[in-house]
Amino acid sequence: MSIKPGQSRLGTAVFDIVATPASGPAAHLSLEKDKPAIIKVTKHFLKQAITAPTYSDTWLKEVRLWADDTGGTRRFRYRGMASRIATTIYPDYNYITDYAWSDTNAAGIAITTFGSGGSVTGAISSGLVMSAPDQQLDHEESDIHGTTAFYVYHYYAKGVRHEWPSEYGSTVETLAARTEQTLFTGGKSAVGGQTLFCLSAYAVAYGKPQGIAWYYTPATAVTNGLSNMGRPLDGEGKLWCLVADNAKTIITTEAGGKEHVRVDAGKQAVRLKLKSVTFSGVASGEYHDVLCDTNGAAYAGAHWETNFSTRKVTSHPALYVSGSKLRATVKFAVEFAEADTAIVVVGTSGAHVFHGSASLTLGATELEVTATTTAPLAADKVDFFDPLKINWAWAGTNNLPNFSAAGSS
Repeated sequence: MSIKPGQSRLGTAVFDIVATPASGPAAHLSLEKDKPAIIKVTKHFLKQAITAPTYSDTWLKEVRLWADDTGGTRRFRYRGMASRIATTIYPDYNYITDYAWSDTNAAGIAITTFGSGGSVTGAISSGLVMSAPDQQLDHEESDIHGTTAFYVYHYYAKGVRHEWPSEYGSTVETLAARTEQTLFTGGKSAVGGQTLFCLSAYAVAYGKPQGIAWYYTPATAVTNGLSNMGRPLDGEGKLWCLVADNAKTIITTEAGGKEHVRVDAGKQAVRLKLKSVTFSGVASGEYHDVLCDTNGAAYAGAHWETNFSTRKVTSHPALYVSGSKLRATVKFAVEFAEADTAIVVVGTSGAHVFHGSASLTLGATELEVTATTTAPLAADKVDFFDPLKINWAWAGTNNLPNFSAAGSS
């Protein structure tokens, strides 16, 4: 049996006896530039107070960041403000310094008003003022290569109070801090895709410093109790989750009730899209090539294939013997493979359901999966499907049963 190349309707799938896949626009294609995924601190608040017998020092900070996708190009906008309020038993030595910075004034401005009268205005002299989360010097170490500074990062603090008694009275330091982190998933606004993310977090819990203002602060790794989006992280500090593209998701890590912690968050992305489908038989004699009338040769290439450059789909039919199972070699273009993971693939078309699996390795650009239908075609029936549309979806085995659509053939 042969199919004429010029037939008007060409479909997309496997058909019991003859399949005629249709040519047309490729699924999930867009000329819009793909936005990268990134983690950003979107909110940070801090209040720190040091109260001593002869002076007090209060440090306040608030930072906010948001994405602006105007014109299809993503840029991050932000603004921050902070104040240092210093008082002593000598009013003339009191001062207040107010800081402000933003994406339109990255250098920022600092205005210091003195208790003795007068004020000074200038640029912000230290980048630590604008840090989010707030970071303060722990100590410095010098060797022949130079001096290295170590910092305490105030990602989260609640109920923190340290006291240092002395013969002149106690010095007390208190701290409260909150940080919100957001995953901007990237992708294209015109395409409703999803990306599998492996979120990771490393956390340390701080203890009482040796001296005031975080001088030599002990830190202990937090090895359990971490959670994100209400779900616990595994023993390696990882959480797999499927997130919509071109969206923002709050991924603030909770540290299991620790009162003062630093958290470093990371992400690895995995995203696939359908590239081609080539049919074959499970057993010998179940599948046959359809021959061209023009030259009597089998059609070349995959039965269904997307050209991402031209945004076109090419296809040709397939022929199966009644009572056979359908088998397809499915190729996916790998947009991101930032982590090793096992992939499960499902293709659905009415009563025909394909299942397959494969391992995706770090840095891969293509994934090939062999998928076979769970049930055979009817043994006593001749059918012509024009077309049989198969919807393909994939999932990481560490995030089942959450599947992401990869495209339709």
